Amino acid sequence: MVVALLTPEERSPHALDWFEQCSETLISSDWLITEPHSVLGIKQRHDGLSPGPAGP
Repeated sequence: MVVALLTPEERSPHALDWFEQCSETLISSDWLITEPHSVLGIKQRHDGLSPGPAGP
């Protein structure tokens, strides 16, 4: 879900809808840093994800 919020993916609209509707306090563990970091590295190497400024 986190990667779908950070990068354009097929499930990004669903992730954004969920995030917008979330009214509870969100909590996470240290894996929130580790796992997306790994996935983003893989996406950069295999899918051509390029580093750049965040934003729409």
